[in-house]
Amino acid sequence: MDKKSIYRFSLGFGLVIAAASTLSGCFIHKKVDNVPPEPQITEAQLRAYCPIVLMRDDTAFYDVYERGGEGDANKVMYQAAIRDVTRTCNTTDTTLSMKVAASGRVVPGPMFKKGTVSLPIRVTVMQGDSVIYSKLRNYPVEISNGVDATQFIFSDDQISFPKPTSKNIRIFVGYDRGQKK
Repeated sequence: MDKKSIYRFSLGFGLVIAAASTLSGCFIHKKVDNVPPEPQITEAQLRAYCPIVLMRDDTAFYDVYERGGEGDANKVMYQAAIRDVTRTCNTTDTTLSMKVAASGRVVPGPMFKKGTVSLPIRVTVMQGDSVIYSKLRNYPVEISNGVDATQFIFSDDQISFPKPTSKNIRIFVGYDRGQKK
């Protein structure tokens, strides 16, 4: 290779590098996120009081029978059970707000008819012996066939009450037996 060829090669190589450097800035895409950052959890929030959710044994199950067939296993339309409960809390200086959730399933019985069933689920908040919140919801669950169990997740995010001065709050979730049809 003579000097002229080396010069041309070096010049050409230099131009390619310069062009690549210049063009590389043209293809940089800055991702602009308008999503606010996740809120930071403080130590006080981690230590804040968040009452547990309980189920009474007699309200964890709900059996519905064909009219006049109460207690007869062959007349069961469906059986529902709450299997698990949980909660989240948000505390301010004066208020404790909660979201309570319950998961469960509905099992069709021999007399089941395809469609939507209504589960009477009640959330009750007690402070000592006093009821400070009670809400009944007829929670709809669509059952597509008469064979398979259908899972559901119920939630109530409307629970809010004055921040307690002592840890004497109990939350109960269960089926309201008074609403049984």
